[in-house]
Amino acid sequence: MDKFSLKQKMLNIVKRFMNNDLESSNNKIGLNFFNLQFSKSKESLEKNFQEQYFQSNISHIRNCHFYTIIFYLFAGLIDYSLFPEDFSSMFAIRFLVVVPIFIFGYFLSYSAWYKQNWREIGFFYILLTGSSFILFTVIGQVPESYNYWVGILFCMVFGYTFIREPFIYASAAGCILLILYLIIAAFVTKIPADTMILSFFYLTLINFLGMLISRYFEVSARKDFFLEHILFIEQKKVIDLNNELEKKVKARTSELNISNQLLNTKIEELNISETTHRHFVDNAPMGMYSINLKGEFTYIWIFAISNFP
Repeated sequence: MDKFSLKQKMLNIVKRFMNNDLESSNNKIGLNFFNLQFSKSKESLEKNFQEQYFQSNISHIRNCHFYTIIFYLFAGLIDYSLFPEDFSSMFAIRFLVVVPIFIFGYFLSYSAWYKQNWREIGFFYILLTGSSFILFTVIGQVPESYNYWVGILFCMVFGYTFIREPFIYASAAGCILLILYLIIAAFVTKIPADTMILSFFYLTLINFLGMLISRYFEVSARKDFFLEHILFIEQKKVIDLNNELEKKVKARTSELNISNQLLNTKIEELNISETTHRHFVDNAPMGMYSINLKGEFTYIWIFAISNFP
């Protein structure tokens, strides 16, 4: 097996593991391996998915603004207990920058602009909250401030799982925070090597796990949407077939009604003819009979029999 075949085989295994192919009956549609969007041939499907995904999650996304604010309120108590000397600067970051942005974002979520840019806004939220914790490791009193890397971890988990941020945006934000923390820890705060290795290891592990979870959530959402789309198409086909069958039944019923009317007309005409013929026969002053070509009688009026010599 050459290197190209081996590489292609490994890629196919990864794609199957990532659930990139969605199949239903004779329908199959692939997702982009990186951003999970539907293929270009299904651009309208991607647009409809984004619309449905936003509408189904907007209430939860709005609530997440308040969840973040509550989290920051409780975390502020830790600032006050651990870093009373630096509390004013941390307070300013939390309650004069981050919290007002989330309050403003909540009201902004009712605008049309938010609907068009909610993915980018969610990406900004993850960077904003994660960067604030990275900043706390810089301005806080050492060595206690080194432990603020746990806040970055919390922001990653929050971004990957809770706020319903699309996979590609959440992954980009998580990786940026990871790289930013490594740079600050190595060149600014100069965190001890053992602490930096431990924190970076767990941040990397959680970031990768969060990417897998986020990817799974979005693929599942897209799969459900695709199956609903296929179901809608099949239901429409059934409705169209039922309508077509109903039209055919109506047309056939109309034809049968016309045939019945013609038949009834013929029967009525025959009854009239028979009545007229019977009237002539019954009132004829002479006998009547009919014979076939063999000379056999086929009809004899009773008057003819009684008067036959």
